[in-house]
Amino acid sequence: MKAFLFSVTVVLTSLNAFGQSDADDLHKISYSVFAAGGRSIFRSTIDGPSKFPTAEIRLGGSVTFRIAKQFDVLTRLDFGAKLKRETYNKQRQSYGLFMNLDQMADRTHYFFEVPVLFQYRFLHPKLNVAMGINYRKFFAQEYVQKGGFDTFSSKDEFGVIGRLAYRLNTRFTLGVEYFIALTNIYSAGGNYNGGEFMMETRNEFGQVTLDYKLNFWKKK
Repeated sequence: MKAFLFSVTVVLTSLNAFGQSDADDLHKISYSVFAAGGRSIFRSTIDGPSKFPTAEIRLGGSVTFRIAKQFDVLTRLDFGAKLKRETYNKQRQSYGLFMNLDQMADRTHYFFEVPVLFQYRFLHPKLNVAMGINYRKFFAQEYVQKGGFDTFSSKDEFGVIGRLAYRLNTRFTLGVEYFIALTNIYSAGGNYNGGEFMMETRNEFGQVTLDYKLNFWKKK
């Protein structure tokens, strides 16, 4: 009987402590630094000789707003680069509609972006899942300023982004993310057999992320 009463007392005390902790944790802010590396492709409405994959890297900071017991709003400001790679069409033969895509992938493009995600934290396992939107702004290309062609230059891009992350400990979180653009990065058209056609191309990228929390949950 004493063991039973002791067990009940421990359970009730624990529940009360957790309840107070949850209430105290609401409406708090956490700050982190962020790094990521991944791979991007062009997704065109017409199949081409390649999806022209390139590497992408990012560095920045993030702010997480706790809005409920297991729900957060996560936003970041990061700077990144879509890294150049050698053209597939080294002989500069006719690639038709895809010539410009191949040439754009042959140049490094710098950008900043601001994703905003709605995040759910599982208590066990230590997983975070999130979905949101991403705004990306490409910086002006000196190549374009000299008369060249590159639709990345000064381009605004919007899309949806998903995230799955594992909390390694109180400081580090390892994640994977995937982005699908809703805006076109490149459009081209022409005539074939007397009919007109239009090709539209959007960016997609996947990346592995690492977040380091600068503070534990603190009040505003």
